[in-house]
Order: sequence, then structure tokens, then C-alpha cells
Amino acid sequence: MSLVSLRHLHAFSVVAATGGIRRSSDALFRASSAVARSVTALEASLGVLLFERKGRGMLLTAAGQLAKLRADRIEAELRDVRDDAVRLREKWLEKAVDRGAASNDRGKFSGNVGGIEALLNERRLQAAVLLAEVHHMPTVAHTVGTSQSAVSQAIARLEDMLGQPLFLRTAHGMVPTDAGRRWVERFERVLAELRHIPEDIAALAGVVEGVVTVGALPLARSQLLPGAIAAVLQKHPRLRIRSLESPYEE
Repeated sequence: MSLVSLRHLHAFSVVAATGGIRRSSDALFRASSAVARSVTALEASLGVLLFERKGRGMLLTAAGQLAKLRADRIEAELRDVRDDAVRLREKWLEKAVDRGAASNDRGKFSGNVGGIEALLNERRLQAAVLLAEVHHMPTVAHTVGTSQSAVSQAIARLEDMLGQPLFLRTAHGMVPTDAGRRWVERFERVLAELRHIPEDIAALAGVVEGVVTVGALPLARSQLLPGAIAAVLQKHPRLRIRSLESPYEE
């Protein structure tokens, strides 16, 4: 299942906050027509109307209210990532000044921290999350169905925006930095929120769908779990269930 577009979701969120396409276009620095296309594309991908178009503005539908809750959580996570990057840069500059470092040496920090726009790309966040898990860029490229250079560019774009490396190249592969590890955890939460939006909207119509992940011991996975899965899928055929088996110690 493809993820909801973060850029479309951001445009939707601003329209919901301002109450109209025209007012939101100023906040987004985008043409009204482009904002309207983003909202329409989001509605098409979810299969529901998110707004009631009224003369007094655009009012959220029940589905829109659910999407807005998720959008708010997503943007809070991304703002926290940016704020953390800003704090790290300020701390680095203070230490550089204390050491009496030359101004050109201070500039070796990757650059100023940008806005969250570069983070509004679900494929970039997916690439970072997968790379933190497998430590191998070709594997990430194969998993997401793209080229290694595209994955490299996605990581580089995130690093440019955040002003420092997310990963270090080591003998054990690409390993997250301390900051990268913190940020990847937030990216995981963002992607989880995105996955839940269609599930929330389906639940409005009384349909239970989505992915259930079950951690199980070997014995339970071979004897108890198959029957439980079959019973649940009989009631809710649109669910997808995956199981992870590990020994007791894990």
C-alpha cells in the first residue's frame, strides 16, 4: 500500500487551519491552484472528501477531522526534528567560539538548518528508516524499488536540511549518528501516522483494515497463532497480519 503524500497532507493541514485555499496559499508560498490540486489529490488517494466547500470557507468533514489529527502529530514530530537540529548547530557553534576556531573552520558544519519542507517527503523518510535498519544502501534501493543513487540523494537532501550527517560509513555499513538515531525514530512515527490515516477513514464506514504485527514465541507461532489469525481474518478480511518469531530471551 502506497503512503499518503506528506506534501499533500501539509497543504491540507494549512487549508484546514486557515479555512480556505486562497488564505492558505500565502502561508504556503504556493499558487492557489497548486494548493487546490494538492487537496484534491489527497482526497482522491483516500477516496473521501476531506472538506465541505461552503460559501464561508472550507469546513472539515468527519474524515477530514481524523486526517487533521494525524497531520498535527506528524508536523509536531518533524518540527521537533528541526528544533533538535537547530539546538545541535547552536551548541556546535558555541563550542567552536570557545575553542577560538577560525570562522572558516566553523563553516565546516554542513550549513544552516532549513525549514521542514525537505522532510515533507515520505520516500526520503522511508530511505532513512530502512538504512538505519539494514545499514546497506543497495538493499534499501532494492526494497523501495529505486536506484542506489536515488537513495543516496534522498539521504543527502535530509542531511543538507538538517545541517549534519545522519549516517556514518563504517566497516559494518552505514550506521546512524547519535542525532540520526533520534531522528530516525521520529521518522518511523511519522510513517506510522501516515499508514494509519486510510485505516482511520475506513473505520468510519465500519471497515477494519490495516496491518497487525504480532510478536510470538516459536511454539505459539506454529500452534496457536495460525488459528487466531484465521478467526480474525474471517471477521475482518481487509486486515493484513504479519508475525515475528523470536526466542524467549528477545
